[in-house]
Amino acid sequence: MKNGKTRFTLHYDQDGFEESKKLHLPPFSSVFGSCNGLICVQVFSFVDARVNFILWNPSIQKHISLPMFRISEAAVFGFDSRTNDYKLLILGG
Repeated sequence: MKNGKTRFTLHYDQDGFEESKKLHLPPFSSVFGSCNGLICVQVFSFVDARVNFILWNPSIQKHISLPMFRISEAAVFGFDSRTNDYKLLILGG
């Protein structure tokens, strides 16, 4: 952690492809999961005990921020091949 930011590096898993990309995440965040190049990041807010999920596609530099949820809830991120869509399942407590 440097300057209040967590840094991760994304490496492409392909022979002969040397490019990598540095990911700069806000403080109190972590990579929650990834699937087919889409990254799910969770950002914690300890002030109000909530978590925000961000779905990010680093290859096209686009992201969406989902509504905030209570930290006590559990979540699962993945791809649903039946609907050909990504899912973030929030389990309430």
